Amino acid sequence: MYLKEGATSNTMLQTLDEMKLSTSHFMSMHLEKEGFSPLVGRLFTLLLFSAEPLCLQQMAEALSVSKAAISVQIRNMVSRHLCNKVPVQNDRKDYYYITDDFEIHVFETYKEKIKSVQQTLKRNLLALPEQEGLDSADQETCRVVEQRFSEISLFCDIYMSRMKGFNEEWLLKKQLL
Repeated sequence: MYLKEGATSNTMLQTLDEMKLSTSHFMSMHLEKEGFSPLVGRLFTLLLFSAEPLCLQQMAEALSVSKAAISVQIRNMVSRHLCNKVPVQNDRKDYYYITDDFEIHVFETYKEKIKSVQQTLKRNLLALPEQEGLDSADQETCRVVEQRFSEISLFCDIYMSRMKGFNEEWLLKKQLL
């Protein structure tokens, strides 16, 4: 718990606000590296810390951003499985909530990146020129590239092998939380 002995509930709120701010900064930087707008990190944090689904207007007001900007980024988040649209009874507005299994979608995205790297490496290994007829410097370069690409590809193989069954194990352990 964030409330220290003898502290008031204001202390807890300050600490929670600090945690939200810290999380927002981290998520903005992290998701920006993944090709998202920095606004997505702020949106994700807002949804992460929200106990209830939020509509576009609530998000726009909370982040002091236009509803149009929120709409564009939230659609991107939905398409990338970072959140989902949920119906709210007796309300025609669209509401959004963190996807229950967003961590699996994030993990799957990383696995796809590893697969993509590995496929590129294998294509490039097959495309290496025959060493016969190359001068000695180019032969050495081809040898080094072949060694490095083979090592990275093997690393990817091991990584992917170890990740088999990961989602199933996670779902089982998550139920115990």
